[in-house]
Amino acid sequence: MILRNAAVSWLAIATSQVVALVLTPLIIYFLGKETYGVWYLLVSISWLLSSLDLGLSTALVRHVAARLATGDRQGARSFVATCLSLFSMQAVLVALVYLVLFIWLGDIFTIPATQLWPARWVLLCLAVASVLSLPSRIFGGMLVAREHYVVTNLVETAGTVFRFILMLGVLWIGGGLVSVGMVHAAVLLAGYLALAGFALRRVDLGGPVRFGWQGSLAKQAITFGGDTILMNLGERVRNQLPVWLLGMWADPVAVARYGVGVRLTTNQVTLVRQGTEVSRPRYSALEATGEKEALGKLLLRMALYSSLAACYIGGGLVLLAGDFITLWVGPGFELSGAVVRILVGPITLALALYCCDTMLLGIGRHRVIGLVSLGEALVVIALGWPLISRYGVLGGAMASAGALLLVRPWLVPAYTCRIAGLGLGRFWWRGPLKAVVALAPAVGLSFWILSGWPADTWLRLAVVGALYSALCLPGAWFIALDDSERDFWKRMLGDLWERLPRRSPRQDSGDSQDDQG
Repeated sequence: MILRNAAVSWLAIATSQVVALVLTPLIIYFLGKETYGVWYLLVSISWLLSSLDLGLSTALVRHVAARLATGDRQGARSFVATCLSLFSMQAVLVALVYLVLFIWLGDIFTIPATQLWPARWVLLCLAVASVLSLPSRIFGGMLVAREHYVVTNLVETAGTVFRFILMLGVLWIGGGLVSVGMVHAAVLLAGYLALAGFALRRVDLGGPVRFGWQGSLAKQAITFGGDTILMNLGERVRNQLPVWLLGMWADPVAVARYGVGVRLTTNQVTLVRQGTEVSRPRYSALEATGEKEALGKLLLRMALYSSLAACYIGGGLVLLAGDFITLWVGPGFELSGAVVRILVGPITLALALYCCDTMLLGIGRHRVIGLVSLGEALVVIALGWPLISRYGVLGGAMASAGALLLVRPWLVPAYTCRIAGLGLGRFWWRGPLKAVVALAPAVGLSFWILSGWPADTWLRLAVVGALYSALCLPGAWFIALDDSERDFWKRMLGDLWERLPRRSPRQDSGDSQDDQG
């Protein structure tokens, strides 16, 4: 079941990223840079406001799963009813925020007069989807609590594909910003209805889902989710605040250029995190059994692999982001490549350290991550105004990069290593530093190749990317991995080779006899 759930999760992520990469240049081509900037600004608002669930989604999964596992359907139904009421209260607050933005949208953000009313209508569509997404999260939580990841991920994948097809059709027939917003919101609402239908059929709570309220259950939900909301809110503010500030003090084209660059680094974050988070249950198990030495060994191992993945993708972005963006969305987005180059180093470092976040989440010591995320958000707020007002698009990237460099690397690894009983120097060498040493030669050689053979066509880009990947393999194998890790991978590859289907000699002999006959 775990492998099946992981495979479907990767399918959903891959589909979402491919659709985003294909759809972005199409929107820019059909609607223009300015309209795409308005669209990206409005979507960033929706992303930020949709995170204001006080961590209740995490609490819902935890408590409903625990109650259903013990056969307490009444308790699970009561918890769902209380969370439905809490989500609905939050939905009212989010609706009020959207109302304020709808009225004063033109005063808060620099949106051209010709785009203002279409932007308001799009904001209204996104508001409906965001507000309804909050109470509908009980259905996704119910499915996840019963480990129906396949259902939730397939609904997400189907919605992504369906949204792409509809948006492509709308753009092709000449639809504008409002049409794109309506399609986006309609597909989201359809996904909520699909999740509700599956949840009500597959999760038996012993009765209908209704509004309810129990103060003790509400306190449990808010207490459990309190640490998580700091993480989610801090991360969303750090990522989206530069977009908001650019929307206030610059024009939509600047937002578009920033958004195109951030799109690539977001893909890096998603890929590395998805691979790192699979170790979270193992941390929980080792903590429960008191195996502190094994906990430290797992942390070191995940530090190595998360660092290798982050540095590999980060190095590729440094080398190829500029050429890729020119081929992807066309001329006029040179600043987007600069945004990637500013962000990729700090983001790569943060991803190399994400194994610490995963361990702290697994053992329930993640409050420090929430405080660090909140600190990063405060740094973005402090740096955003002076940097963006002076450097524009690049200032937004500098503010976000500064937040990642000034807080997390100095606090999270030290705290995590103290809990795991590891030396901080050993952690840094076995993880981030070793990955850098292993892959730096490949980056240098690839940069030398690009200096005389630019990747100005898709074919050249693919060739250089493949060559860079091939150059990374020797460093990763001989420098990053020690003898035990190399033996592990040899066994894995050997087992995989043995499982491949083969034709037996008797079958070959029978086939030859049939041929003679």
